[in-house]
Amino acid sequence: MRATPIALFGTVLTRTATIGIAFVVRPESQATTCTQPAPSLHMAKRKPSMAEKRKQRQAKQKGQQRPNPFENLPKSKLDFQQSAASKALDTPEKLTDPKEAADKAKELLQNQRDSVDMLTLVRTRIEALPSEDITNGLEQDGYFVFDGLMGNEDILSQLESEATRLYEDGALEVDMGNLGSGEYTVAVKGGQEQYVQCPRTVEWVVSSTKHIPETLPDLSLDPSACMANLRTFDRKAFQASLELLTGSDDVPETTKPFSTVVADPYEDKRRLSLRYYLVPDSWSEDCGGGLRFEKSGPVAAKRDRLVIWKSDSSSMRNEMWKGNDDIQLASCLELHLVGKS
Repeated sequence: MRATPIALFGTVLTRTATIGIAFVVRPESQATTCTQPAPSLHMAKRKPSMAEKRKQRQAKQKGQQRPNPFENLPKSKLDFQQSAASKALDTPEKLTDPKEAADKAKELLQNQRDSVDMLTLVRTRIEALPSEDITNGLEQDGYFVFDGLMGNEDILSQLESEATRLYEDGALEVDMGNLGSGEYTVAVKGGQEQYVQCPRTVEWVVSSTKHIPETLPDLSLDPSACMANLRTFDRKAFQASLELLTGSDDVPETTKPFSTVVADPYEDKRRLSLRYYLVPDSWSEDCGGGLRFEKSGPVAAKRDRLVIWKSDSSSMRNEMWKGNDDIQLASCLELHLVGKS
């Protein structure tokens, strides 16, 4: 084994690389073997680098690796990818004509103002509702009727036009729970694609969901969750169904039993239901489309009328929509608010 000489205070020492024990080396003429060990010399120990530490840690963990408790969970089936239509809407529109760009900017600004105006109008009209009368009506009769909710014919016309356009564009589907009734429905869920088609409708649902719980705090409703539908009646489709099913266009009497909206209040958290009518001014009680409550009797469909009832305790049924020769289409918005968790 080769010894490496080290000069220390004028004395030559030797250190082996393995055992770390030092011996005194004298001139050869006076060389003798030192029988007592000299004080040990220790060189500073080099600290491992971060890379070496990481390798050591990985090697240690590899032998002690625990099973992954999530490896057998099913894969998520949620699809957050945008549709082609949504991507097209998100793509900035490039305009080279300054006048065209200015007109487009004015249009976007006006759309934003219209949206703010609608949300504000719904909020102020809902805040003006007689909350105490509503609470008493729900307790005594199970429902409450308020006429002139929006009180704005321009807004009513926009809502009615959106419902008609959605129906004519094929966005509504046959109500499978009322086959042969001439009724078509679509869920109002918002989102960019639906908002482009019916902005006032989406804004009505959003603002109502937020502010009705504030107006009726005793009901403990969630201001961030709801179920909403747009319902449209087509008299021509209704008459065609009658001809097919009965061989006549005579409207049969309603035979449906009374029931609550919610069958199981432990599974279904809907607590307050609302129907807002967008029927024409000339719509009469004979045109149908109203509600009948088991405890208190019928409530007719009427333009700008809001009907509120308890989803889990008010027993009711829908009256058949009929229309007449002069009124072929009619719509309403249905909103169900849920209780707080």
